[in-house]
Amino acid sequence: MLDKDISRQTVSGNSLAISSKRDVNLNLGLTAADVISICTVLLENNFPKLQQIAMEKSRESVQEYGEILFNRLAEKFNEQIEYKLKEPDIQSAINETVLMAAKKIEKCDKKMLSELIIMKIASPTDEDDVIMDDAISLIKYLTLNQINFICLLYYLRFISMTGIGNIPWEDYDESNLPNGLDIESVRKHCSEHYFFHYEQRINAFFFREDTRPISIGYLRTKGIIVYDKKYTKKMSELICSRIPSFENDEYKDKTINDNLPNLHKLINKFGINNLDEIDEMVLTDTGMVIGKALLSTKLEIIEI
Repeated sequence: MLDKDISRQTVSGNSLAISSKRDVNLNLGLTAADVISICTVLLENNFPKLQQIAMEKSRESVQEYGEILFNRLAEKFNEQIEYKLKEPDIQSAINETVLMAAKKIEKCDKKMLSELIIMKIASPTDEDDVIMDDAISLIKYLTLNQINFICLLYYLRFISMTGIGNIPWEDYDESNLPNGLDIESVRKHCSEHYFFHYEQRINAFFFREDTRPISIGYLRTKGIIVYDKKYTKKMSELICSRIPSFENDEYKDKTINDNLPNLHKLINKFGINNLDEIDEMVLTDTGMVIGKALLSTKLEIIEI
């Protein structure tokens, strides 16, 4: 995180020179203190009568969130956004997330909350903006366990990894095979590479000690999962279609069971028996926003 006392230098006008691994000039028109101040004022306006100890804990949580939000603004935008933060619509959205940081403290993901604000500011259309508002409003009704599950659904359905290094699998032919290997050996290696890293990411991103069964019915009532719909392409088929050696596999379910054991352990911890059940969990637009927001805090090196 940026050290607001050391890493921020005033340059010209309302610009900031932020030093981390390299110097970057950002025309933000605001400082970390500005963003933290906005969040703190919103806290005090909403909780004027909190007991001193409770207020101090909430204040610390909100200040932490304010600094996280500032850092994300600095990373994401290179133009004047001070005016955006003063818009009533954006202020209302920040207020919602501040309340979450103040009330739940350790039971909310502050990085994800800041990501929702970033996505809100960057919404390209009014329709996207409404979906963002819906997602921000719904977060307070969801546990970290539920949000993690929503993120897993988004990850499994919409995110894939391809290639070895920077070369996509489909670009390999007899002319560019590495180390003199034949095409089938390369395809086999690619498949092993995919399964290994897919499992590694699932372990790193989604395994939590407190993972427990969730209520799909509750997520449906909250507008996260669609009623009475299912994906036409099975999850096992989708995963295999991304892997050269298995796109035409006749035994896709067995292939996934054999090669992705940790995935099955994870969905079992969520109370899901198999991948076929996940095919019936179709995310709404709001659900996809929530899943993407959390995932973007995990996949820092991948554009999604």
